[in-house]
Amino acid sequence: MHNRRYRRLIAAATVLASAAVLTACSSQVSTSPPPASSAQPEVAVEELVSQWVAAWESGDAEGMAELFTEDGVYVDNAFSAEQVGQEQVAQWVQLTHQGFADADAEVHDVIASAEGIAISWTFSAHMRGAPSAFSVPATTHMELDGGLIERNTDTYNLADLLRQSGLPAEYTPGT
Repeated sequence: MHNRRYRRLIAAATVLASAAVLTACSSQVSTSPPPASSAQPEVAVEELVSQWVAAWESGDAEGMAELFTEDGVYVDNAFSAEQVGQEQVAQWVQLTHQGFADADAEVHDVIASAEGIAISWTFSAHMRGAPSAFSVPATTHMELDGGLIERNTDTYNLADLLRQSGLPAEYTPGT
């Protein structure tokens, strides 16, 4: 209930803010394109998020790497891991799929701006060797450059993941 009310307030505020901006700028509308130096390629947010989810769920390491700039960074705060460059991003996806079965990313909300994307989602999977599957809330912040991910930061609670999996809090993957 609270979440629905919050979403309605955000939607109403967005509509009002958009109307105010359009009203304020209506007399200054220009049909000429912006200068080349300030032109930023439009990012198809829905498509990028969909490809990101599909790559995680299927374990498509190369597909995930292609969503990143050459020197893009993937950060997983729960595991204190940082991967730099497309090759390391691909290796992270491979390593993750070796350790987790049935990965699922259920996206709840996406907020986008010209500089980035914030995603609220649920990360569900079964850690290989664990007695139970888990399902934890997660957030992802993507910083973009030219329509590609320059930096991706995933945040979720590792203690909850381990508890739900039936593993001790001091468990380290691979041990």
